[in-house]
Amino acid sequence: PAKRVYPADCEHVWAAVKKAVISAHYNFNQLDEAQKKGIVATGNAFTGRRLLDLSLEQTGRKCTVYIGGTFSGLIHNDKGDLFKRIEEALQKEGEE
Repeated sequence: PAKRVYPADCEHVWAAVKKAVISAHYNFNQLDEAQKKGIVATGNAFTGRRLLDLSLEQTGRKCTVYIGGTFSGLIHNDKGDLFKRIEEALQKEGEE
């Protein structure tokens, strides 16, 4: 899986994850609030449905987000896109 480390508490990052996966880019999400893990689906019949699994891990004052999936390539960068949406949600949350 791909990973990114954020200088924030995982509670804060988890809130951003939930906002990110509600977008129109994901047609399904199953999130486990207690374990801070989940599965999201993107794509359609034309592009193919692709699943991404994600999990968060608190280490000190930092939160590591892991995103795994079966495909990211030339046409799709599913993991990178989800990281980007999480970061946008974190930024918006910081502005509020």
